[in-house]
Amino acid sequence: RNGSVLIHTVTADPAMAASGKDVALPVGAKPFDSGNLAPGATFRVTFELPGTYRYFCIPHEAAGMVGEVIVTP
Repeated sequence: RNGSVLIHTVTADPAMAASGKDVALPVGAKPFDSGNLAPGATFRVTFELPGTYRYFCIPHEAAGMVGEVIVTP
């Protein structure tokens, strides 16, 4: 849920990243991108493979807006 007053994204797609360090996907996992999330909008993704999923916000990647989910088997 975007609890901000700004538009954000939840993006884990190496082709869309300014820096490769801001994205990580387990082998075989498909990239994902929420598209622009207006304030109050929600996005859901199901992590089907174990491993590290590192994602970023497209408009705020340069400001360090990144996150990480670690899925264990």
